[in-house]
Amino acid sequence: IGILTNIPTPYRKAMWEAYSTIEKVTFDVYYCSPIESDRKWQVASASGVSEHYLDGFTLGRSFHLNLSILKFFKRHDLWLIGGYSMPTAQILILLCKFQKIPYVIMFDGISPQKLKAKEKPVLFQWKRFLVRNCLAWLGNGTVGREYAKKLGLSEEKLYNQYLTVDVEHFQRMTTDKEKIRTSFRAKWCIDSSSYVILYVGRLIESKGVQDLLEAYRQICEGETKQIELLIVGHGSYEEVLKQKAKGLTGVHFIGHVEYENIHEAYLASDLLVLPSYDDPWGLVINEAFACNLKSITTTSSGVHLDFHEDANVYKAGDVKKLIELIIDNIYIANQEKIDKTIVSPKWNFEKSKESLISIIRKYHACN
Repeated sequence: IGILTNIPTPYRKAMWEAYSTIEKVTFDVYYCSPIESDRKWQVASASGVSEHYLDGFTLGRSFHLNLSILKFFKRHDLWLIGGYSMPTAQILILLCKFQKIPYVIMFDGISPQKLKAKEKPVLFQWKRFLVRNCLAWLGNGTVGREYAKKLGLSEEKLYNQYLTVDVEHFQRMTTDKEKIRTSFRAKWCIDSSSYVILYVGRLIESKGVQDLLEAYRQICEGETKQIELLIVGHGSYEEVLKQKAKGLTGVHFIGHVEYENIHEAYLASDLLVLPSYDDPWGLVINEAFACNLKSITTTSSGVHLDFHEDANVYKAGDVKKLIELIIDNIYIANQEKIDKTIVSPKWNFEKSKESLISIIRKYHACN
């Protein structure tokens, strides 16, 4: 099996390693680029698979064109192709179509607000053409399944990717929660008695961190309980956010944190907020669940359809509702509903592996 994806990522590394344990199957992973401009990950090589970096070039953040894929596409019995937006992915899909090589579309998600939105007719028909005749659609969650149906794929082609993080790693770290929590708070001068609200992710406008800052400002004006806000990440909107935070006490911008240490931020916090306006999924919610941390997100994040009860979901931009939800969580109001949001569903690499095994069986049945 050949796998085409954009760049190495921490969560994909663990996924490839899970896939590599499938019997009588070998994997070659082809990356279009070592990194993208808005990422700072340092990812070790995945074990159990062969990894290759394709020659080519990138325009902007993620417009990858790697004509060197022409050298490799005939080497594999089956291809897993990471979406269809990259030029390299489109080229590989066309090659598979013309050479009758079975291919699977890996689809990470789409903001729920786009599921019913009208798309540009020519672009939409091009997408439908690219996915038509795929052996299977390995889409993530409810949003992945529903968008596949919108593109015209039949139910029997749809499999859940269960895109996730290394859940077992995060859960192992929780055994030292109090020690990690104390150490992390001391390092960043966070009071041991404070209620800490956490944001993790890129600092770009569409992530909605400006709404979280405004909610924090209003809550602090009327609260006697000590609250602090921890913002982890980097991005083009960072300086704007820092300007908005001027005059607010207890706001900590700590920049990029490597994946192997990110659990410390979750374990030191009491609530995660993902206030996105447009998020295909939102893997930070997976990370929070793995750390048994409560979370709030918006109806614009793909993850909420599979991970959240209505108790901790609001419409993006509704700062008043966000304030209400944060206060509910601070004072454990509506405890029964809130507790439901920290019971993680079976969303792990083993489930993803099971989906791929089913697709491989389908491949053998067709060949």
